[in-house]
This record gives sequence, structure tokens and C-alpha cells, in this order.
Amino acid sequence: MKARFLGSLLVGLVAVGMIGCGDDGGTGTTSSNDPVCGDGSVAAGEQCDDGNAVDGDGCSATCQIEAEGVCGDGTQDPGEFCDDGNTVDGDGCSSTCENETGPECGDGTQDPGEDCDDGNMIAGDGCEPDCTVTPDEILCEDLPPVASGVCEVTSGDATTLIQGDVLAPATIYRGGGVLVDGAGLITCVGCDCAAQAGGATRVVCPDGVVSPALINAHDHITFIQNNPYNDTGE
Repeated sequence: MKARFLGSLLVGLVAVGMIGCGDDGGTGTTSSNDPVCGDGSVAAGEQCDDGNAVDGDGCSATCQIEAEGVCGDGTQDPGEFCDDGNTVDGDGCSSTCENETGPECGDGTQDPGEDCDDGNMIAGDGCEPDCTVTPDEILCEDLPPVASGVCEVTSGDATTLIQGDVLAPATIYRGGGVLVDGAGLITCVGCDCAAQAGGATRVVCPDGVVSPALINAHDHITFIQNNPYNDTGE
């Protein structure tokens, strides 16, 4: 009888131990074996688990995937300095959504389209404020002042020699000349045009700046002073 009682007691103790270790006994507590968001393991019901319960890092505090900003979608998201809707470099916003600094004349870097860049915006120092090379000056002839007006015209044949300060793309010819033939074509620009002029009609403008690019069939010339365009009457 005593042995049977002890056996029943042991069975009862084992049953109690099983309830304590393997079941919550209906108390509603969670076992240490249940999945937890933030434990680093993706369990059923979780889309992700990055080992923390922090929002805004791609995996939310409830272990759901967060929609991340994409560079090039046109929306500036956290971590992006810009987003212009594309992933093209060189348009002000880089392919990684960082601001780009465009080339500027005077920044000290010779960029495409610049003849020079000396790092300043000072004229006459070898590189002009528009990043073109400062034209060299050549003194061809010291033209005497004219009797009246800005230009003095001496009639000749159909060829025209215009004398003054000639502004060529890379050189200023002080007292230089531009020779235009009867068809309106420029045949000479520089210091020695007078020697080739022969019996040409001469238009002498000591104080005028002559730009060959602006000479047309009507012999219009540009000037520093007076009217922007001065017709010689030829």
C-alpha cells in the first residue's frame, strides 16, 4: 500500500514539473522560444528582422519592410542632398543625389569651352573675365587725327581700306587696317594692308575700333564712342 502511494506521488510531481517547464498553464505569458521582432531572425508574420526595433532603418519596429527613398525618383529623401528625377551626372545633381558644382569662369580650372581660367575676373591680365585669352596688342601705325568727325574718307576704286584700331580674335592692331575687295570680301587684316591697298578707297578712323566680323558690304564699322554703328557713306 505504501509503495503504491509513493508511486502516485512521483507521477503527480512529474506532471507538475512538465507544466512548469513547457507550458504557461493558461496564464498568457510568452515562452522564451516564441519569435520576437528585433531578435535578428525572420519568423512567421515578419517581413524582416534587422535585430532592433527601430523605425526608419529599412525594417520597422514591427518587422515590416519600410519603403526606402530611391535616388532618381524625383523626391528628396533623407540622406539625399538633391533628387532631379534621374541618375545622370553633370546636370547639377549627381547619380548619387549629391549637389554638383558646375564649371565657372574664374574658378581656376579650365573647363570645356574656356580658352583659359586664371582664377579671377580681372580684364587685361592674360585671361579675360569671359575666359578668353587677352588679345596681344601690336602697334602698326600712329594714325594722325582727322580734320573733322570720326573718320576721313578718300575716294578710290572699288576696294576699301579701313584703318583704325583693328580688333581681331587674338590680336589688337593699333593703327592697323582691314582691306575689303570690290565683292565685299575681306582680303587682309593686320599691319601691312596699306601696302596691298593700291588705289583703294581709304577710310581712316584714328579713334575708331574696327571689328572685321562686323564689316559688311556697306562698310559699317563699330566705334568706342559716338553711334554704335557709323556709316562711312561708301
